[in-house]
Amino acid sequence: MTLLNAFELFVEQQSLIQRHDSVLACVSGGLDSVVLLDLLSSLREHLGFKLSIVHVNHSLRSESDCDEFFVSGLARKYGLPFFSIKVAIRERAVQSKESIEEAARAARYAYFKILCKSICGTKIATGHHADDQAETILMNLIRGTGIRGLRGIQPIKENLIRPLLFASREQLRTYCEQHHLTYVTDASNQDTRFFRNKIRLDYLSRLKDDFGTQVVQSINRAGQALSEIEDYVNDGVEKALTSCVIRNTDREIVLDIYEFLKYFTAIQKGMIFRLLYHCNGYQKRLQATDIQQILNLALNGKSGSLFRISDILTVYKTTHDLAFVRTLEAKTRIPININQINYCPEWEFDLKTRVSEAKQEQAFSSSRFIEKVNYQKIKGQLVLRPVQPGDVFIPLGMKGKKKLQDFLVDLRIPVYQREHVPVLADEENIIWVVGYRIHNDYKIQENTRNILELEVLTRTNNLRDKEQ
Repeated sequence: MTLLNAFELFVEQQSLIQRHDSVLACVSGGLDSVVLLDLLSSLREHLGFKLSIVHVNHSLRSESDCDEFFVSGLARKYGLPFFSIKVAIRERAVQSKESIEEAARAARYAYFKILCKSICGTKIATGHHADDQAETILMNLIRGTGIRGLRGIQPIKENLIRPLLFASREQLRTYCEQHHLTYVTDASNQDTRFFRNKIRLDYLSRLKDDFGTQVVQSINRAGQALSEIEDYVNDGVEKALTSCVIRNTDREIVLDIYEFLKYFTAIQKGMIFRLLYHCNGYQKRLQATDIQQILNLALNGKSGSLFRISDILTVYKTTHDLAFVRTLEAKTRIPININQINYCPEWEFDLKTRVSEAKQEQAFSSSRFIEKVNYQKIKGQLVLRPVQPGDVFIPLGMKGKKKLQDFLVDLRIPVYQREHVPVLADEENIIWVVGYRIHNDYKIQENTRNILELEVLTRTNNLRDKEQ
């Protein structure tokens, strides 16, 4: 079977490309991407898809501009649309505190995603092959990853496809020679200071020398077997989440801890992995140690303990719950204007304010989300903000000041919800712990002339599940 026949068979078996797809071929100019382009070009009319070329100039080498020019020449040769971008990767790596490899990868895929959307592309094809797969599995094994990492590279992930995973590097080189294809060589691929290069040049090559080139396929078969196990685990994770999740909002996902602990460890870790990526804002690359830390928290943590996995995501353990919570910035301040509806995006609600004259017989609502306060007492600009350390106020009906944290504890507000409780304040005091209590000094009295009416118009009720 020729490489072209094997390529077409793999594409069909894995359902990588459908008729009328618009495929972006990621071409660096190296061996694998040149073969990918030639094979895709050979099949585009037969399979009925559109094809374009995309190139990212990382500005890392003096030859980078030459590589871009070479790939533009390939686009002219094949008569295909060509898109490219130049990125200062070293500067990006410093700013993002990533390695050069990580920053380059992030830049590539960010551009691919934007371009795909702008030209109505449906698939992004990369030139990863069987040797890349074996390298990835070995890298993840050394990192101590879980099953998901040991699966290696998947043939398809969302709109990202890898049609060459079936072929070895040597097969691609032979194809190039047979079809007289030229490609560029990146000298940095020989630099063993880069992790992947070290794996390829020092370790995988040694395994091939000692056990034969078939060791690549052996490693990849193990990855495929783990991929099949992962599919089975994922099915169990979906079912487990259905029974474990008791609260799901844009800001937090809460599991019933007792239900969670009934499952096997593999399912528990699968649920944790799924939730970390589902919660808004998980930014750093997920590590197996992160998942283990959260599992340890669930198994052994005391009620009220937490694990801050990033600046904007925290996991809390309580007596009954395991909560994955998007952290609200302490500096959040939303100016609240009088006589209008104010949108408060951090809490996903609108706060309606209206000033009216006091009446002799004042009617009060039973709703926790509607309050009336003495407008004359307000000093300066109103703001809506999160709870702050050291916050104190005099709860309605009390005479002395009380720490806000103690007030929330007395109300049995879960620890993971306390820092998200919205507080309406003026320039001197807390006026309203929204949904719970107003400041006693701002209550309506006999001499009150004007009243400020406050009403939360919920978009999604992120205060509590139900009015109490």
